[in-house]
Amino acid sequence: DVRGEELTEEDIYNKDILVFYGPIVTMSIPAQSATSKIIVLNPNVKVLDKIVVGKTEKTLKNNMYKSKGITMIPLRELAEGLEYKVSWKNKTKSVVLHKGVQEIQLTPGKDEYSFAKSIVKLGKESEVINGNTYVPLDFVEKVLKLNLNVTEDGIINISQK
Repeated sequence: DVRGEELTEEDIYNKDILVFYGPIVTMSIPAQSATSKIIVLNPNVKVLDKIVVGKTEKTLKNNMYKSKGITMIPLRELAEGLEYKVSWKNKTKSVVLHKGVQEIQLTPGKDEYSFAKSIVKLGKESEVINGNTYVPLDFVEKVLKLNLNVTEDGIINISQK
């Protein structure tokens, strides 16, 4: 639960949850990984449409949605809310995020997120809908290396680790 206490099977059975895996994946087929965090979403949450970075709250113009059970967030709005510069590389057909010396790259339709000269796989490819690129919500923790907390009101708090 929010206090870090152990959950039972009944606590998560038949509920919408966000599951974060990693960081180590075995080389077995299929690949296996330990669960690092589980967030049980409150069924009374209406829409996940707000992010809070520090003390700045931003209402998303493009709401998050579920794709094959995975919550997807609009990349540009997320990145710009975190002060990343977002650009498009036409040659490689990829999106690039820049902040200082940090560069993150992804190609829509692929489950490959390039960060610090390594490729991170999240188990879900990025998607383009109506010209907007969406990434899995765990992109925040696994690629951007930030903390993520979803409140009972559906607000997503993002902070430094």
